[in-house]
Amino acid sequence: MSHQTTQIQSYEQGNLQILFLTIIVQKDKLLRRS
Repeated sequence: MSHQTTQIQSYEQGNLQILFLTIIVQKDKLLRRS
């Protein structure tokens, strides 16, 4: 069970990184637009 939970944690961390990068890219686009 513990091994499965660690896999889920790393998966969630990866999703957070993707989300974070997406937000940065969106902010960059907004800044360049104005």
